[in-house]
Amino acid sequence: MSTDRPRRHQLSQLASAIALVLALAACASTPLPTAQVAQAQAALSHAEGAGAGAAAPVVLASARLKLAGAQTALAEKQPERALALAEEALIDAQLAEALARAAQARQATQVQTDASRALREELARPKP
Repeated sequence: MSTDRPRRHQLSQLASAIALVLALAACASTPLPTAQVAQAQAALSHAEGAGAGAAAPVVLASARLKLAGAQTALAEKQPERALALAEEALIDAQLAEALARAAQARQATQVQTDASRALREELARPKP
């Protein structure tokens, strides 16, 4: 029985060492999400180009903050945090662009409605 105790202790130490090595390997194998951060940056640029600054300023500001956080996490070698923030920034930027495009569509619809109304009024006028 006295030989079992040192053996158990050795097995416990070996199991702990293996767990530590696996944990370190998992951390080291997570790649930095540079592509996702770049994709979020591109989406933000598209949203700005679509006029999201005027149509969806709060959502656009949220995308900017999250992108900045992702870039900071990337610089600090925190891949999980960088990835999560990049994905959130991407979604916010896409939402801001969609809101801007919807506002443009509403405006174009209103212009067409006004033009149609003016044409109907012109056609309804009595001819001299």
